Amino acid sequence: MRFCVLLLILFHPNLWAQSDSSSINNHALTITYLPSKLLIHKPNIHFQPNAFPQSFELCYKKQTNGEKLWQQKYGYPEIGLNLAYTNYNFNSFGQAIAFYPSIQFRLWKIHQSYVFFKLGAGLGLADTKWERSSSSDSFRYFIGTTLNNFTMFQIGYLKPISKRWTIHTGVDFFHVSNAATRKPNYGINSMGFFVGTSFHPSGHQVNFLKQTTPKDQSRLRLGVASFIAFAEDASVIDGPLFPIYSQSIAVTKRYRHKSRLWLSANAILKTRTLAWLKNKSEANAWQKSWQFSACLQNEFLFGNVGFPIGLGYYFNDPTGNLNLYQRLGMNYYFASRSKIFLKNSYTSLVLHTHLSKAQYAELGIGFLF
Repeated sequence: MRFCVLLLILFHPNLWAQSDSSSINNHALTITYLPSKLLIHKPNIHFQPNAFPQSFELCYKKQTNGEKLWQQKYGYPEIGLNLAYTNYNFNSFGQAIAFYPSIQFRLWKIHQSYVFFKLGAGLGLADTKWERSSSSDSFRYFIGTTLNNFTMFQIGYLKPISKRWTIHTGVDFFHVSNAATRKPNYGINSMGFFVGTSFHPSGHQVNFLKQTTPKDQSRLRLGVASFIAFAEDASVIDGPLFPIYSQSIAVTKRYRHKSRLWLSANAILKTRTLAWLKNKSEANAWQKSWQFSACLQNEFLFGNVGFPIGLGYYFNDPTGNLNLYQRLGMNYYFASRSKIFLKNSYTSLVLHTHLSKAQYAELGIGFLF
């Protein structure tokens, strides 16, 4: 669900539109072939499928040219919308289709060519999943839902071969899972290489606008936010979903025109823990069900869109889990005002994890003053 909002954001005119009719409007169509190998990534998986997934990726992308300061600060990235098809060549995994936005950064320029890093995340539809039936294949334990999160990384090399055509190759990583919304949730990981080509109707862009960077005079801001999430009872498969409520208060500071630092204090109510304590007839179950934490985050800003990454610490945990946790998500700033008390309003989609193990994904709304 968090990525549906991200897909809509990438159609927002502030991100895609050019403010000047004379500006270079460089779009491209890309097709990429991605053969890969399945990765067994958990110690309790005791088989190695002799399967080599085959994927094809179609991408419509746009080259930013520096009209907005954040574009210059991030080295003129390319923004894309992608459609990918994967055949896992393993009956118990089946096939998958993914639709996702992406952003591609230039890491190292070599004449007219360059090394790039591409990051994408969106929705993945799997046609084979775990089912509660006697005929269900036990190998289908990897995916518990049809609708999933899809995440991909690519590191590659792009080279122009003519004015309108470029070729690219490199290595990639794909991940499909449901962010612990439903069990089972081992997820499917694959890694391989890719090769593809792009057609640029207006020519491959090599020259960009450069602006004088003004001094960043942003001040400390106070932020408040409310979140809700749903997570399945971890002790059973196909069990009930329990809501998780969270309240946050934070101090933030924007810096270098492209990032924002957050320090937040959080109160979290997990109703699964409340039900568990009540079932044990614990005294003061309501008070014992709250968790309190602090979290330090850095948010990478791309216009109205931000991607926070943070490390948090639980001061208490009734279930005895790890105290450290990570947050990875997306903020969309749908309202910004400089002359009133309320400066920014935003929606937020965030994944909570303990290292590589997803805990839950939450949806929130927040305000900066």
